[in-house]
Amino acid sequence: ATFLGHDKGTWQGCNLEWGSDLNETSEPVIYGGEDRTVRAVMKIERPFSEISGNIYGQQVSSMPTSFIEVFERSVARALFCGNPEFKNYTSGAVDSSGNALCKQPDEFERQRRRIRVVSVLEGSILVDFIFVRNQTADEKTSLWLFNALSKQLTSFATPINQDIEFSKFARVATLQEVPLSNWSPEERERALVFERMRGMYSVQNACQLHTDARGSVIKCPTGAAPASRWGSP
Repeated sequence: ATFLGHDKGTWQGCNLEWGSDLNETSEPVIYGGEDRTVRAVMKIERPFSEISGNIYGQQVSSMPTSFIEVFERSVARALFCGNPEFKNYTSGAVDSSGNALCKQPDEFERQRRRIRVVSVLEGSILVDFIFVRNQTADEKTSLWLFNALSKQLTSFATPINQDIEFSKFARVATLQEVPLSNWSPEERERALVFERMRGMYSVQNACQLHTDARGSVIKCPTGAAPASRWGSP
């Protein structure tokens, strides 16, 4: 818009609805059916400094493994390993070898891909992630997984709260579903139509979007040389 010589007002001049709801607030609306991909934000009430040295994989002594890797692996373990639902372990849920407990390792490996972190932000610790939708009828839906994890977070003796890697985070965490997009399907379609209309204009014909002080259209200049006011010499 700036390149074409517009400000917000002239660029949005033919969009009569622009700015009409800037001061309105509303609850986010979740679109999609029961089998939709679910996006969620987990808020962990611990200092962001605990993980800031190694969010993506830069090893530090305080957290030698990437926080994103720990998060995805631990949440997947809580949902796909089939570990006991209400059992309190003295030293966390471990197997006979001292590794993180997983009663159904094959199922865990098959479905762990469904937990995907989008971003990790400061504000305590905010993890934006998705439950990828199920690909087969025998897999639990993403909505089911979201509800199961929400329930686990409310009890101390659950797989996520007994996980040896993630329990200190899970015990001070809450979960909220958020829209995959802030726009409804109808709003997205209107935006696409409007963008197609705006795409018709370039630096060559952008002058068609301007009007003069009297409200008449300013005609774009042509490539031809202007005729002499007094005609040919």
